[in-house]
Amino acid sequence: GAFRGAAAAGSYAPVSQLAFVIVGLPGLLGSYLLSALSALVASERTRDTADLYHWASRWDLVLMAGPIAVMLVTPAELVSSVYGPGYRALTPATVVLGLGVAVTVLLGYNVITLDAHGLAGMTAMRALGGLVASVALCLGLIPWMGALGAATATSGAIIVINMLTSVALLTRCGIPPFDRPYAVTVVAFAVALGLAWVCVRVFAGAPPLVACVVAFAVSSAVTGAAALAVDDDGVAGARRLILRRAR
Repeated sequence: GAFRGAAAAGSYAPVSQLAFVIVGLPGLLGSYLLSALSALVASERTRDTADLYHWASRWDLVLMAGPIAVMLVTPAELVSSVYGPGYRALTPATVVLGLGVAVTVLLGYNVITLDAHGLAGMTAMRALGGLVASVALCLGLIPWMGALGAATATSGAIIVINMLTSVALLTRCGIPPFDRPYAVTVVAFAVALGLAWVCVRVFAGAPPLVACVVAFAVSSAVTGAAALAVDDDGVAGARRLILRRAR
C-alpha cells in the first residue's frame, strides 16, 4: 500500500490470503505431530524421527497436490472463479505464490521437526533469514513490479525460511529432506502437474471452475497413487510409530 497505493494493495490482498490459507492447511495436524516428534527426539530415536517426518510430509503432499495444481496450472481460472474476471490480471502473481506454496509443501514438516529438536539458535536464524529476505525483496521489487513484486517477495521469504530449515535439519540433526518413498512421490507430483496441464488444455473452452476441478483431480489422483505404491507400512505403520513414541 505504501508503494503502489491502497487500491493496488486491496486487489492483491485476496490472492495473497488465498495462498496463505492453502499453505496453512498442513498446520492443522502440526500440533499433534510436534508432540510425537518431540517424544522421539527426546528418546534419541533419529531414525524414527526421520521416518515420521518423511511419512507425514509425503501424505501432506498428497493432500496438497490438488490445491497447488490449481494455483500453478489454472491460475487465471482460479482467480476468476473465486474473485471474478476482474482479478485475472493477478494471474502471474498467483503463479509465483503457488511456487512458494509448492516449495513449502515439498520440504514438508521441516519447521515442526526442527522445532522438536529445540535448537533455538537455528530457529532464530531461520526467522531472521526470512525477515531479511522479505524486507529486501519488498523494497526492491514492489515499487517496480507491484503485485507481482509483492508475490515474489512473499514466496522468496517462504523459500528462504524453508531452505534454511531443511539445511539445519540435515547438518545438525542428520535428517535429509527426502527418503526414497517421498522422493518417488515428489517425482510423481511433478508428472501430475504436467498431466493436469494437458488435461486442462483438452477441456479448453470449458467454464473456469471445470478447469480447476480437472487440475485438482488429476494431480491428487496421480500423486496419491504414487504415494500408495511406495508406502510399505501405510497408515497402520505410521500409527504404530506414533504410538511407540512414549515407550
